[in-house]
Formats: sequence, C-alpha cells, structure tokens
Amino acid sequence: MNATPLFPPGSNPILAEWCATWLIGQLRHSQHPPVFWLEVAGALQDGRRQFDNNPLVPIGRYALNWPGALEALVERNNIAIAAEARGDLLTAIFGYEVSVADEFFGTHPYDRLRIHYTREQWYTDAVRVCQAYIALPNREHGQNKTHFEHHLVKLRARLETSTP
Repeated sequence: MNATPLFPPGSNPILAEWCATWLIGQLRHSQHPPVFWLEVAGALQDGRRQFDNNPLVPIGRYALNWPGALEALVERNNIAIAAEARGDLLTAIFGYEVSVADEFFGTHPYDRLRIHYTREQWYTDAVRVCQAYIALPNREHGQNKTHFEHHLVKLRARLETSTP
C-alpha cells in the first residue's frame, strides 16, 4: 500500500506527534489493527505533501483552493470504487478510509464503509464513519446529513445490544 517511510529522516517531530494522537483516536473506535491505520496515516501524509500542504490538514478542507486537489480526492475515491468492483475489499476499504480521513466531500466512501462495517458487525467502525460525515466542516449536508444521523441512531442501538 505505502512504500514511502512514514517519517523520513529529518521529518518534523510534530508529524510523529500527530500520527500517534491520530492513531490512538482511530484505534479506540475501530477493529482494524494498528498497522492498517499506520498505512492510512502514511497515505494521508503522502497525499497532502503533493500539494505542499501542511500534512496535518485534510485535503478536503481546501480542495477548491489547491490546483489538482479536488481531482486527486476524486481519483483516490475512483480507485477504491474500482477495487471494490473487482472484489479487492481491503484495497477499497483502505482507499475509502483515506478519503474519509481527508474529509472527502461526497457520501460515497462514508456509505460504502458504513455498509461494509455493518455487514461485518463492526458497529464501532460504522458509527465512527457516520460521525465523520456528520462532523464535516463548512458543508451543506441537507438530506445526506439526515441519512447518516438516521443510520447513526440504528448503529448505536445495535452496538448497545451486541456489547456484552
């Protein structure tokens, strides 16, 4: 997935701190192993560096202001869609998670992850993804926000009944 070292020699120690904090947050609300989230963190940093952006800021927040950023977000999502279509779920989930972490503007990666995690009974992950969509900054959500809020209520109920 990611061949570039997460923290190349001479990299900013703030990135290491961000990565550790972000990983802890992800691990609290996910059944994926830590190595999965390390790969996602590496992909986020690589993608954000392409636009000379602060690697701590999601591309989605400024996609309309950076030349090529919007296209990169869409292309990343299209790669995940193609992976899912050919049955490569791990690659698709990875791509969708990177899109969610970079605050992708559309509902597709959020919905696909929600569906997959619900099917696998990974309700904590499904809740996290719904919350991520609802929390997107400066977006007009309208009906889509209501869609995720509705699923969030149902998922929380499932989570309560499935937890011993």
